[in-house]
Amino acid sequence: MNKSIPETKTDPGRWIRLRELPSRASSSDSAAIAEMAESTPPTLPPELPVLPLRRTVAFPLTLQPLAVNRPVSIETVNRALGTDRLVLLILQHSEADDPAPDDLHRVGTVGIVRQMAKASGGINIIIEGIARVRADVVTRTGTSMRARITPMPEHVERSLEVDAHMRRVQDLIEKALSLATGLSEELRGLVMNIDDPLRLVYVLATLIDINPDEKQALLEDRPRSDSREDFSQNSLNILGSNAKA
Repeated sequence: MNKSIPETKTDPGRWIRLRELPSRASSSDSAAIAEMAESTPPTLPPELPVLPLRRTVAFPLTLQPLAVNRPVSIETVNRALGTDRLVLLILQHSEADDPAPDDLHRVGTVGIVRQMAKASGGINIIIEGIARVRADVVTRTGTSMRARITPMPEHVERSLEVDAHMRRVQDLIEKALSLATGLSEELRGLVMNIDDPLRLVYVLATLIDINPDEKQALLEDRPRSDSREDFSQNSLNILGSNAKA
């Protein structure tokens, strides 16, 4: 049985920290991009409720704020909050306000809802991406959309070349962020302390202003096995230009 969000006396816009949420989780949008709530992801079930996204790609190993206001999306969040807080975030092919299964890509990110706040006409959430998966079958009944999933594990081998590339990325990130306005020292510190190459790429993808199709290609790692290295190099060029501006 579907469980809706419990009724509370919380004022609209006030963030509710869900149980078992570590103390360092933040409601700051910029800091949430880079900060991780926990390092050990939960076991994934074979089927999850789907949260379709327009013009936004959610990545594993990052936290991201989302505004949820469509009926199918609200239903998904309600179901997640009533059980294990897990949802499948998938980019839409189209701008459809009421998407069907065929409107969705087939590679997405499993996320866990970390914080929520009631908003006018919907819900604001902060969600942590925990794993990349393939949606094998997507179904919809009424406002309920669900998918059967297959995990797509990711592995990165550390090497002197990878470490050198990471240091170069971090140097340019530091220069670019130092010239940007409205970015906190907290965000700068979080990004500079990332030592996982895959997570650094995903955080970079969230911060860099590129179109959703490019981000989706990065998530799917297509069409070549070195596409993430290509993306990282292109991001270096963007950051380098920003740092010199």
